[in-house]
Amino acid sequence: MARGGARRRAEQAGRDGGSLSLAEIAAAARVSRSTLLRRAGGRAVIDAALRERVRAPVTLADRVVAAAGALIAAGGVGALTLERVAGQAGCT
Repeated sequence: MARGGARRRAEQAGRDGGSLSLAEIAAAARVSRSTLLRRAGGRAVIDAALRERVRAPVTLADRVVAAAGALIAAGGVGALTLERVAGQAGCT
């Protein structure tokens, strides 16, 4: 797997590595998602490696909680909608 490929992809997109999906990490490594998971030893191993390298929420659950918190901090509970959380977290 090409080292730094995911990091470069994140930087090119103006995002941090923790916000990349498993599919994006696999594409940066030029392998399929299943190959990436098999070679890494599972999703938990990938998440742990990302946590060591980036200072941002790594898992989707982490990103959703951080996004909800940011929306509430900025606009109160009334600003919290599923669509806004998904947009802020970079998911659907």
